[in-house]
Amino acid sequence: MVSFEDPTVLADFMDSQLEKLMAFKIDSTGRPVYQSYNGFGPLKSPRSIPQLVGFGLATKLEEDDNWGIWPIQPDHYWAPEVILGNGWQMPADIWNLGVLVRPIVVQGCCIH
Repeated sequence: MVSFEDPTVLADFMDSQLEKLMAFKIDSTGRPVYQSYNGFGPLKSPRSIPQLVGFGLATKLEEDDNWGIWPIQPDHYWAPEVILGNGWQMPADIWNLGVLVRPIVVQGCCIH
């Protein structure tokens, strides 16, 4: 995940919403669905540090030689050993990171 590089970005966005509300529609359940907004302008600071996050699903193997046997990672990013159900070790995380970073580096299609 990447945070906003400057706290004023959100304050400016909130002020703009007071002037002109973001486009939205009401779905079949009665909830508003807002249009995506990408107009935050150029970066206000070149310092934006990405952070790896686990969304509460992170698992820690206690020893380097321990094996995990439960499913890990989102389905589209599973390492081969996870797909095959053979158990996995810490290098499975490197596979996952590689699959996520590849499209950024190659600027092409990613592995599906």
